[in-house]
Amino acid sequence: MASARRKRREELFDIYAANLSKTESGITDTFRCPICLRDFDRTALNLDQAITIGHVFPEAIGGRLYTLECGKCNHNIGTVYDSHRVAEKRYLEWKSGEQGIKRFVRINYENNKVPATLSWKEKWLQMRPVEEKEPKYTEYYNNIVSKHQQQAKLSFSFDIETKYNPTNRDKSLIHSALLMMFYCFGYEYILNPSVGIVRRVISGIETAYQPSQMIAYTDIPSIALPAVAVIRKPSDISSFVVIAPADKFMNKVRAIFLPGLDDLGEERFKHLLELQIPSGTRENIKKVLASTATITNATEFHLDDETQYGFCEKFWQENATDFKPATAI
Repeated sequence: MASARRKRREELFDIYAANLSKTESGITDTFRCPICLRDFDRTALNLDQAITIGHVFPEAIGGRLYTLECGKCNHNIGTVYDSHRVAEKRYLEWKSGEQGIKRFVRINYENNKVPATLSWKEKWLQMRPVEEKEPKYTEYYNNIVSKHQQQAKLSFSFDIETKYNPTNRDKSLIHSALLMMFYCFGYEYILNPSVGIVRRVISGIETAYQPSQMIAYTDIPSIALPAVAVIRKPSDISSFVVIAPADKFMNKVRAIFLPGLDDLGEERFKHLLELQIPSGTRENIKKVLASTATITNATEFHLDDETQYGFCEKFWQENATDFKPATAI
């Protein structure tokens, strides 16, 4: 297993090193992390966790596409952000009635919060006590059970811990979208100057825009997912959009917006984000996706096929309006 993983990293290193050489002349046999832009030569493959396999969408939620990242970015984002995507998935599974999943809750009882677990058994919620050092909680729980046995119906409320932070979850989605662009287009997209705003949002340096502004929920399209698309109209918000696979128990998919390629890429991207600010909702973005945007599914781009270099700019030029070539890096 370890040798197979090592071979996979070496193969990806060769592909991305060749791609980087085409994007930036004079650089050879080098991998550049798509997130932090730190360079690694081939000797880094011999160092533990210097260059790692990075899943485009977290493996724990079913992600199968993978690329390369530096070990630091992969570990930090996995720990700080991707873990919240996993926690959200588990919460939605429990909420939708998935059998056998326990959820920690606190029952509101006589001005106290009594710890317990809830799980589904067929169509019923099953409540169980949680072992606590404080004996009064066991007494409270037994009182609740006793009242339930005496009454046909017993009403009480409880607080559920979702265990995920929406902002961190959104940063995980943006990170996945950026890796999807790297997977499809390599450094041709990743090194475009307009992408800097995305890195700043992920790192928290960018405070003018929130991660949630880069994400919209829309109906599941009739194309294979994940997919890369271009918002074509109106031209003043022309941008890329990555449509993530539908999560289990969700009847919507998430569309993550990213800057376009040309000189106006960041300006148009900011305009797109600002559409959501006045009303505080995503309705404007939903309308863009539903009525004025043309969604174009991107076929998987094989970076090791040298004849296809330049595919990113071609894809953008064919789908965006008022295209202007990007300034050379």
